Amino acid sequence: MLIVNKPKRGSFSLRTINIICIVIFVLSSFLLYCISDDSKVRVLSSEGNYFYTDQQIYDQAHISLNTRMWLFPEALMEKQISNLNLIEDVEVKKSENRLVIQIKEKMPIGYYIEDSKYYVLTIDNEPVEIDSEYKSNLIHLPFISELSKSQRKEMCNELKKDEKNITHDLIEKISQIVPFQSSYDDNMIRLIMRDGNSVYTSMDSLKMLSKYSLVLTQLKGNSACLLLDAAHNAIDKIDCSDITTNRKELVEKINACVQDGGHWDEEENECSYQDEKENETGIDEDSESEEVPDSSFAYLDSIADWTYDENSGWYISPSTGYYKSPYTNEYYMWDNQSISFVLLEKDPQ
Repeated sequence: MLIVNKPKRGSFSLRTINIICIVIFVLSSFLLYCISDDSKVRVLSSEGNYFYTDQQIYDQAHISLNTRMWLFPEALMEKQISNLNLIEDVEVKKSENRLVIQIKEKMPIGYYIEDSKYYVLTIDNEPVEIDSEYKSNLIHLPFISELSKSQRKEMCNELKKDEKNITHDLIEKISQIVPFQSSYDDNMIRLIMRDGNSVYTSMDSLKMLSKYSLVLTQLKGNSACLLLDAAHNAIDKIDCSDITTNRKELVEKINACVQDGGHWDEEENECSYQDEKENETGIDEDSESEEVPDSSFAYLDSIADWTYDENSGWYISPSTGYYKSPYTNEYYMWDNQSISFVLLEKDPQ
């Protein structure tokens, strides 16, 4: 009689045991790799970013040289980085223990302040609000002061025409962008350069800005005044006193208007008064009205050493360090922490 030993119920075959051992070995090896230094990022780099620093990019993606790189999917890091307002595109690449972040930012041409908020203006005329933690990055961009919305749009449109030559290095050479009016063009702008020079240009001549670096090699002396002339494809060096004389005369008219209780109409380029507007609307001058309160800036109004500053186009008080706009008669102070002018909403004393 042939007797066959049947395997006990619940026992494993040799093949099953081998498979279980292999799975345990693989899982153990992966776990040991994950907790070892071999799984950490050895080389971490960010390419293409200008406005944001490398560290700000890493912090946004929550990665560092201590990161176990294979535990963080590329898609997750890309999504986190793309939440930064000025990021246009991002791609994360992994290779062995090397992690490379390739960034494409929106091209900034300056920043301005509106309703106490900071906006970076891109070459596509897109205002991008900047969070407070990134205000220190604005130091590399020119401050756009007192340009209207239509002027900012026109400026962007002209720069866009020569976009391939408008580089970060070129924009960083500019400290401030302010409106300027001359006897032959009341819609010019003045670029105050960080090297002390001033560039005057009409909107349609902005395309010549890319040639500024070439002119620097031929300039002699400091604080030169240049005029962009697209019609003749030239950048002319001019006498600063010739072009600033008209500016000073305009500033004097504006301040005389404001001091006389009027308001300077930039579109009409003349002084207008509230009572004229009331007469136009049929309001009787003798009608009873609420008393106008005294100026809330009594201290600033009483400062006697306001001096016209040709570099900024504003008035500055050397004794106090405060600034006054020649257009709106508003007062500002320079804030070293935010690297910008801050509008004073009340009298400091």
